[in-house]
Amino acid sequence: MLLATLTAVSYLISALLLYSGTIGVLRPLHTARTLFGVPNATPDTATFYPGLAGRNVTCGLALLTLLLMGQTRAAGVVVACLLCNGTSDCYVLARREGSERMGVHVFNMCVVGVVGAGLVALS
Repeated sequence: MLLATLTAVSYLISALLLYSGTIGVLRPLHTARTLFGVPNATPDTATFYPGLAGRNVTCGLALLTLLLMGQTRAAGVVVACLLCNGTSDCYVLARREGSERMGVHVFNMCVVGVVGAGLVALS
């Protein structure tokens, strides 16, 4: 039951990564201001976001592929590795005056840590 729940949450994580990455490439300024948490972003400062968005798409596709192949332990490793993404996101937010949503990023890191460790341990 727990493994099935963690797997379902992993599918959700994959979908959110694909969504945030796609919208980040298509609308980088909007995404930097709303989703990422830099409300005072300008067109010049938002140029970094498509790079972050591409990273999200890559991780989302890798995770989705592993899940569809039934490789839940490997998917758990990918999910746990998302802690690196969260850490770099928090670093960017901490260095940017006026940034918001640090709490959301920290919460997301807690989720991926628990889900990733759970998938690895239970698979």
